[in-house]
Amino acid sequence: MGPSLHNSKSSSANAPKKVSLLAYPNLCVFEFACALEVFAQPKIDFDLAHYEVSVCNQYDGKTHELTLGSLSNVKQVGLDELAAADLVILPGWSGAQVKPSKVLKEALTSVIEQGKTVASICSGAFLLGYCGILDGRKATTHWRYIDEARRLFPTANFDRDTLFCDDGQILTSAGSAAGLDLCLYIVAQHFGQHVANAYARQLVFAPYREGGQAQFVPPSAAPATSSPRDRFSTLLSTIERDLQQSYTVKKMADLVSMSERHFMRTFKSLLGTTPTKYLAQLRIQRARELLETTSLPIKTIANECGMGSEESLRHHFRLLLKTSPTQYRETFSDRL
Repeated sequence: MGPSLHNSKSSSANAPKKVSLLAYPNLCVFEFACALEVFAQPKIDFDLAHYEVSVCNQYDGKTHELTLGSLSNVKQVGLDELAAADLVILPGWSGAQVKPSKVLKEALTSVIEQGKTVASICSGAFLLGYCGILDGRKATTHWRYIDEARRLFPTANFDRDTLFCDDGQILTSAGSAAGLDLCLYIVAQHFGQHVANAYARQLVFAPYREGGQAQFVPPSAAPATSSPRDRFSTLLSTIERDLQQSYTVKKMADLVSMSERHFMRTFKSLLGTTPTKYLAQLRIQRARELLETTSLPIKTIANECGMGSEESLRHHFRLLLKTSPTQYRETFSDRL
């Protein structure tokens, strides 16, 4: 197994990462564009570029059937350039029954042998499967394709419910929208949660969506109107601005003018989780930002993010991130 994203921090952690986006005939354009949007578009919150992006294919860089105007500012190269990448991304594959060409299979196999990180979006997992790359690994793909994937690649461990899987060198995501979740997760692993949060704000997308593939509607900033989704958007913005407050279910329901029962049902429908779990995730996100960017004591950070106590913060870190605040700071702090 190659190096994990989790171990990527080093003295060159702020240097641009090289990303190769693989292109092939009949690829899924939405997923291809999502990866371009995350990794190739300039981010207004930052003066530096976090990524250098190229599009690789087996036609010596010529896009042929691709007609995406957004490629005009992205270098287009042949498969031999994959070796220079830190990360290779595979958008949706041409079809579950379509096997890759020999040259493409050899190129991807070589990338794996060199220890490069490879991430697939949706049906891109089929390309990995045909190359034998998923053997013995945990992976996912769109729920519609799971049964077929399990039949074709029985030695892989496909998870039907998760939005994305991180198996160290190989990362896979579920349906198309989950590709954004995976890309933002990768940004967080490379440069910290605060950078991923800034990317998410520009995309108007949640930096982390708890839950499985049934959850598709992220919170977003929008003017207050009478629709439940817009009222919830205003509520979530209010909570994010002042996490130190105590937010009971009754208080949140009152803020959106709903009964508690109706509020709980609507919250679950829109966000795919419960208010309590969502609040915990927001607070952990805030704690991660403070751990990465400040030297504040753990107790102070617990109060700043609304956890109430250092013990509560440690408990939720263990529960959600499988680590401690101190260990997280040692790994991701910008001040080290």
